[in-house]
Amino acid sequence: MRLLDTRSFELAEFVDNVPKYAILSHTWGAEEVLFDDLQGGGRPSTGAGWAKVKGACDLARSRGFAWIWIDTCCINKTSSAELSEAINSMFKWYQLAEVCFVHLADVGWHAHSASCSEKDDEQIRSSRWFTRGWTLQELLAPRRVEFYSGGRWRLIATRAELGAVITSATTIESDYLNNRPLHTASVAQRMSWASRRQTTRVEDTAYSLLGIFGVNMPLIYGEGDRAFQRLQEAVIRQIDDPSIFVWGSISDLEDPLRKSISSRSLREPLLAPGPDSFEKSGDVIPFWMPGVESRLHLDHNGITITTPLLKQRPSNGWTRAGTELFLAPLQCRQKSEPLDCIALYLWGETSGTLEMNYSRASKLLVTVPKTVWLDGALSSAFIRFMAGQHRYRLGSGFERGCIVRSVPKGYRVVEVYPKIDDFKIRSSIVPFEERIKESYGLSYPAILLLEGTSADPKLALVLQFQYLSRQDGSATEPSFVGSPEWMINRVVIMPKDKSIKEVAGTVRSDAKRWTADEVRKMTNSTMRPRKDSLSSHPPSELKLCSKFEVTVSQHQAYGPKLFLVDVKDPSAENESVEARIEGEFQLSRRSEQK
Repeated sequence: MRLLDTRSFELAEFVDNVPKYAILSHTWGAEEVLFDDLQGGGRPSTGAGWAKVKGACDLARSRGFAWIWIDTCCINKTSSAELSEAINSMFKWYQLAEVCFVHLADVGWHAHSASCSEKDDEQIRSSRWFTRGWTLQELLAPRRVEFYSGGRWRLIATRAELGAVITSATTIESDYLNNRPLHTASVAQRMSWASRRQTTRVEDTAYSLLGIFGVNMPLIYGEGDRAFQRLQEAVIRQIDDPSIFVWGSISDLEDPLRKSISSRSLREPLLAPGPDSFEKSGDVIPFWMPGVESRLHLDHNGITITTPLLKQRPSNGWTRAGTELFLAPLQCRQKSEPLDCIALYLWGETSGTLEMNYSRASKLLVTVPKTVWLDGALSSAFIRFMAGQHRYRLGSGFERGCIVRSVPKGYRVVEVYPKIDDFKIRSSIVPFEERIKESYGLSYPAILLLEGTSADPKLALVLQFQYLSRQDGSATEPSFVGSPEWMINRVVIMPKDKSIKEVAGTVRSDAKRWTADEVRKMTNSTMRPRKDSLSSHPPSELKLCSKFEVTVSQHQAYGPKLFLVDVKDPSAENESVEARIEGEFQLSRRSEQK
């Protein structure tokens, strides 16, 4: 790499033993100092570009750095080979710098602090620096980033100090601003960070993201949008993450917009035309399903995925001969939808051959239950484009806690204790609670206040995790496993004179008072709710609601530590938050594969 001497303003090349250096991040403007300007002892003395170079050198020298890297003058852009090498190495150069100085040319100075006004923060958020494609890697790659004002080069704040402001300007989560490895973010999430950024040359939209994804590829200026296609292919070779296909709108099967898909011969490219297509995909994460191997295989003209294909049921609708509509579930989901996964619409065409070829039918994506991955027959679907390199396997792991999957129609959760911010019955997971030490394996309770119509009494759903005792005949006191293995739940009629916090207090008192035998009576040896669990329920001042049935279950698709709670009225309609595939699509069951 080539570095600039901060005293003499002379350039020097280093192959090995690169000295410590600072690095500059900025937006290009008029009169920039280029490589040729510093040849033969040249040193421009005027112009905004020279003032910026001198200011950066003065700052670096004051911080004890003899060398600095500045893109405008440290790269000979007339050499295509050097330019290609520099762009493929740039993320690493920013990573290895001791400090990155960010020059916000359009921001006046103010020392950022807790007392800063919203107007000051808005001035920073509105800086042109946050809109440019190249500055994304310059924000994320360095170990330390410092922001300086335009003009006098006065320190505004460090990246860590500006975390909340940067997150609001870029949608990048604070962890990644504090040196969390970028490979732990999904492909869709990283693409979303670039969705609102711009570059002068269309190819740089792709080239500026090489370091963000840890890939390399040759630069071909003049290829236009093809550069972004090549980037995505390079990412697929390196990273096993199907979220790369999640661009467009996500809905459920009830969305009226998707009805139009069956009646049109739509075709969409499998890969996105640009990062702006991922603007709404920042919350998409991959997941890992035990016992299911689903890798992406790249060919010269398409991609093969493994998926439990759902075929559209026969109808009176019109489609071309030899063409069928499918859903292809992907091993990725939205963070807010822990029970569901995202699926692509695919057209399947036989074209007189036995092998089905698939193409993407729509930008629209839908959610289906995760369980299809274990209940359905897995198929290989070639959609349009071999992977020998090491790939990262991304996954969010299994959730821990419980989720209320269904409630009687007309009822909603209006209050939760302990408080869960922005609680939504569809997506909020009630976390594990600690065991009440004086109880026989029961946890501190979570209380959900259920409200129906004005004529219905208010009800409280009591959720308690159960820690199982270890079988140790030599111990005088029972010991319990380290995490819950089941739940004991019930619906009680809400006392008119109590808050849900007070109800939680009563539940705690009951748990301390109930004997081991009384707790055991509420579950049987197979850990399934007893049919007579209500009649055998230990005494409590809280009155049980016998109208509703409360069951607990688990499914391998959701992992060993997520409990599914269903509250149902046997005599009425109930609502489930899990996506459904009833109707025109049917799943080929694994048992049907012979």
